[in-house]
Amino acid sequence: MCRRKCHYKPLLDPVKKLLRHKAILGGILLMILIIGAIGIWLIITLLPYLGEVISMYKQGIKGIQEAITPLL
Repeated sequence: MCRRKCHYKPLLDPVKKLLRHKAILGGILLMILIIGAIGIWLIITLLPYLGEVISMYKQGIKGIQEAITPLL
């Protein structure tokens, strides 16, 4: 693989073993897809609230006061 002494070879051996096992590789891929889908869902869900916060800061102190007043 490499002509010189490889310092990263102990790190590559477990990766090679994982790539040989299709079930483990499929599980890892499924977990990545699930985490990505949850991340996208959170962004879409929180986007309207982020828009409100940004518009509040654009208006300055008056916007912050208008946002806090109903809560008091």
